[in-house]
Amino acid sequence: MKKALFFLIPLCCFWLTACDKTSKETLPQLAEDIPNGAECHLCGMAIDRFSGPKGQAFGHGQAHSVKFCSTIDLFSWALQPENKAKISKMYVHNMDQDHWDDPQNNPFIDAKTAWYVWGHHRKGAMGKTLGSFSNQATASDFAKKYGGKVYAYKELSLDLLKP
Repeated sequence: MKKALFFLIPLCCFWLTACDKTSKETLPQLAEDIPNGAECHLCGMAIDRFSGPKGQAFGHGQAHSVKFCSTIDLFSWALQPENKAKISKMYVHNMDQDHWDDPQNNPFIDAKTAWYVWGHHRKGAMGKTLGSFSNQATASDFAKKYGGKVYAYKELSLDLLKP
């Protein structure tokens, strides 16, 4: 009996640890509302005090996202080599369905499938920011009206986003 317990106890501990790791990695990580008064993960500014699209990101196994006052802050953080590998999911406002001057919590889209306009003259929390859209045609229309160029997520880089 003692020999059985000697092997059974470590095996149970290993099994419980493995189950805990798996459950953390399979969290749904859906876009969250940004509560009033929430602060930007990068700059610490109050997110709800500024216009323009916002962003949020989840790390592997995280139950809650870190939130950003602008898409430029999100990508300035997310494209850093030390952060890039840690991110499992990112969301940005869908400006196809939202108002630039007062973005709401519900139209978030997957940041990796969005279309971005960079170089336009609309302002966000940090001044220049990326317009984020679910539809390439809407992004193109925005660029025609406000200036800038349309980019896919895979084209974004820290070099591109330099001021």
